[in-house]
Amino acid sequence: MDHDGLGVAFAMEFCPNGDLWSYVERYGPPQTNTACTWLWQISSALEFLHDSHTIHRDLKPNNVLLDERWVCKVADFGLARVLEDGAGARSQVGTIMYRAPEILTHQPYTEKVDMWALGCTMHSLLTHTLRSINIEVYSNPNLRSDLQAELAEHGHAESLVKLIIELVNMSPAARPSARSVRTTVEELLVMSPATSPIQSPISSMQRSSSARNPMNPDSHSDLIGRAWGAREPRLQSAHSDPPTSPVQSALRSTLNGYDNNRPSGDPCRQGSMQPQVAQRVGLEPEHTPHRRATAPELHHLMGPDTDIDLSALGFV
Repeated sequence: MDHDGLGVAFAMEFCPNGDLWSYVERYGPPQTNTACTWLWQISSALEFLHDSHTIHRDLKPNNVLLDERWVCKVADFGLARVLEDGAGARSQVGTIMYRAPEILTHQPYTEKVDMWALGCTMHSLLTHTLRSINIEVYSNPNLRSDLQAELAEHGHAESLVKLIIELVNMSPAARPSARSVRTTVEELLVMSPATSPIQSPISSMQRSSSARNPMNPDSHSDLIGRAWGAREPRLQSAHSDPPTSPVQSALRSTLNGYDNNRPSGDPCRQGSMQPQVAQRVGLEPEHTPHRRATAPELHHLMGPDTDIDLSALGFV
């Protein structure tokens, strides 16, 4: 209840690290490794929703927040709906740019509208553009190949680009499910380092942590954007300190799926990474979601030259 006893208020989780669009606005498009991390986390949350017969209906970069551990959290469920058995929704809702074609054409729709929105969301984040794919699809017969070329120009892995293109298929039935997206991204993460274009966060941490130009998005792909609601310049001065070091951010990114304290129903725990995925991103196989790494173990992983203060991050 509020202070005068006349209303009801919800106490919600605070996500202090902004939304994904804030990140891209500040640092530019993410590299493939960061993009796969985001895609895995968002698809895990959507899988949890869709297994509960719920559709979000307003997925977009601004509605994906970053918590204190730099984990993506799908937010704003004001338009969410529980689907009845065998029935589709019909309401014309959602941010127009991210609406699936079947919504625009007043057709019954299912949870596959969230998968279309996920594809559009990832395209926006990886290219730092706002493009009405749902409108262009009717006027540009080469749209899918154009989108694929545009994503490839930003240097992303062919397998990731292909997955995003599959999400923006005109046919809802042809779009992959949230579970399929999650498992596909896991397969990308466990590819051999010799053949995988995805860079391990550990290798990022082992590089020099000296000051880098914050205006270069590639050098700050692991930095998370400004605090939610903070009124800061769009880009930092090249001589100012970033909000957190690349080493700290890479560490948090590596550990973002391994919080043992999450409730069993938490979407980010529901589809926890398999041990081989943990190994691919730099942790030992025994570092499953049910066990946090210790400070000595992390020091061993990062090497003797690291200057990061693990105790300041809560590790013992």
